[in-house]
Amino acid sequence: MRTLILLAMLGFFAHKAYLKYNAVTVETTDAGTLLMEKGRNKMELERLGEVKVDLRVFGLADGNTATRGTIGPFVFISHMVFATPLAENEAVFDQYLCERKSVDQAALIQLITDDEKLDAEIENLRKIEGRRCARVEGISYEIARFFVDGEDITETMQFSSTPNSDPWKIIKVTGIDAIDC
Repeated sequence: MRTLILLAMLGFFAHKAYLKYNAVTVETTDAGTLLMEKGRNKMELERLGEVKVDLRVFGLADGNTATRGTIGPFVFISHMVFATPLAENEAVFDQYLCERKSVDQAALIQLITDDEKLDAEIENLRKIEGRRCARVEGISYEIARFFVDGEDITETMQFSSTPNSDPWKIIKVTGIDAIDC
């Protein structure tokens, strides 16, 4: 019985340490710089401006699932969206009567959320069958510096991204809603 209690206490403390190590700390400076820290990773993001865009969404992925097992900036990504601006999608569809060309122009957009309500909205969007469109509001940031174990590795980071995508840019979502398309 004593061994069982000892194992339970050890498991409890291990779980607390795991949660602390995997928790994301977010801080915004007066200049609008976003500082994020998780485990060994620390990222400094420079504010680019506010974003409000209607998107034709072709795919959604949970960032933690999409980047499992990686280190680097992707550990901070909450969700990834494969989409084109809705106006561009409509123009392509009107010209070709097909969305295939619009899919070819789609970009991978990285999102950060720190609100369970926003995560739930994204999950609801993911569940929609057929055509999905969304209005995304937030603040656009660009990675300024990235540290692993206190060492600045920004200059050595390389990404293999999809065409039309910029892996250095991230949107911190303040609102997302499904819209008609």
